[in-house]
Amino acid sequence: MVMTVVTVKVPIPKEFDVGKNVRVEHYTPSRGEGGKILLRVKDFDEEKIEEIMRDPNVLKMDVAGPIASIVLNRCAICEIAKGSFLLEAKKEGEKYMIWRLLVVDESFNTEILKKLGAEIVSIKKFSEIAELTETEEEVLRLAYEMGYFETPKRTRIRDVATRVGKSPSTVNEVIQRAEKKVITHWISS
Repeated sequence: MVMTVVTVKVPIPKEFDVGKNVRVEHYTPSRGEGGKILLRVKDFDEEKIEEIMRDPNVLKMDVAGPIASIVLNRCAICEIAKGSFLLEAKKEGEKYMIWRLLVVDESFNTEILKKLGAEIVSIKKFSEIAELTETEEEVLRLAYEMGYFETPKRTRIRDVATRVGKSPSTVNEVIQRAEKKVITHWISS
């Protein structure tokens, strides 16, 4: 399995079109095909918010300052992001969003992209982007698969270390180095 970063240009889902400079801060899948999305928005459009709140697909929406929390029964991000991490999603122009996904599952479904009118902008091997060593990529992948990055964590660093045959302190250092490379790359791009 190879981890890749897929950048996708997607028509803005109506539930996210609530103002200028919309950015997805966090996404969590929930029951079925739905999800919880945390948006950071500049200059909310009150009329659009009222319209969205009447949509039967929107189970709940809270707005506080520049942040909006939306719980959806079904959502485009939820469909596309299955088997991946949503690294970034931000509004580009009036009609589109750019989504960057870290794909960790070989079953990434490009058919869903066509259905949503999305297009792939780029696909890059994750290790090439973040310049991870083979060990860093192996440990990150295993930690991810074991649930180390989930909230709450499904596993401990000790369990990951046992699986890779290294000490917990070594595995912790490997993860920290890899995270620093990933974050440095992400912030600088």
